[in-house]
Amino acid sequence: MMESMEDMMRKLNFCEKTAISLKPVEEEYILHMDIQQSADTPDSATDDRLLACSSSSYNIRLHARHNMATLQQIDAHKNVISGIKFAHNDTHLLFSSSWDGSIRCWDIRTDFKKPAQEFAGCDKCLLCLDINSSDSKIAAGTESVEKEVELKIWDRRQNVLLTDFTDSHMDDITQVSFHPTNENLLASGSTDGLVCKFDLAEDTEENSLLLTMNSLSSVAFVGWCSPNYDQIYCTTHVDTFHVWDSTEGDLLYQMTNVKEKLKDKVEYIVDYIGSEKTDHWMVLAGQKNGNLSILEFSNDKDVEIISSLSGGHTGIIRCLHWDKMTSSLVTGGEDSMVCLWSTTTAEENKEVNKLKIKAHKLKTLPRIKAGQ
Repeated sequence: MMESMEDMMRKLNFCEKTAISLKPVEEEYILHMDIQQSADTPDSATDDRLLACSSSSYNIRLHARHNMATLQQIDAHKNVISGIKFAHNDTHLLFSSSWDGSIRCWDIRTDFKKPAQEFAGCDKCLLCLDINSSDSKIAAGTESVEKEVELKIWDRRQNVLLTDFTDSHMDDITQVSFHPTNENLLASGSTDGLVCKFDLAEDTEENSLLLTMNSLSSVAFVGWCSPNYDQIYCTTHVDTFHVWDSTEGDLLYQMTNVKEKLKDKVEYIVDYIGSEKTDHWMVLAGQKNGNLSILEFSNDKDVEIISSLSGGHTGIIRCLHWDKMTSSLVTGGEDSMVCLWSTTTAEENKEVNKLKIKAHKLKTLPRIKAGQ
């Protein structure tokens, strides 16, 4: 019988961590992260996917996902990196956006001396980035300059700016999120409090804008949720959580006072993790000392802490990635640490890493010719 997501959350243990910066005088935050896609479901001993993490020093570090070992560094931009995403199909491609107004594509098979692609057409700070499920479109949102804000869409393969939406939001666009399977559906969030849903198959901004939802607070994160991805969620900068039906825009759930309900355990919301039911949502929350709590929000009961995670971080957590393939959680924070939380124990994870090293050595041994 397959283990439920709730059971997996309850079994998470701290396994590995790596430091982006070991110099205490240099504060280096982990701002964003993404895990390389894989066509197959890797087992523990053969998982060689990469974890990409962007830091406040304008670079991207690539780690081995299974043990957090640092493998390479990309000096990606000259200003703050606002988003990183691996391509879904061309898994060797990594995209980054920045306050310098650029989007760059990096081929992880190269030496990173220059980007494989660069997308032009923006004279404002880019605050967020995403790529659609077919790797054909890139979306990015800008800051507001003189009350003008833009949601930009590029054709990734042709390197052409397709469209520029200017009327749907009135302030900084903080997040864009493509639907996991429908290449033309896009959600966006802004400090104006609005969450929008677009169909990019339409020819104008007016026709593309399908829904506008209001969180009544500055939006931090936006994404698609529920098992069928037929809901849109957002978290806000005042630590509220909202879920809407993505077809009609009806509000399905909201939690606006989690810090008051769990004041001894929760000081801020990090982000949504995942859900297996249409009326239950797992969310990561934290304390400034680095302790974390996995919360379950639902309509049929009050908020519940289903797991507490400690021993990894010592500061505020900025980003997370739930890896469905390995039932593990990766977190990055203001303490310069990237931490791996797994349903296996730390000792079991060390044994897996030994198998991984052994398998790699066997693959690289020279073949012995017949008769030798």
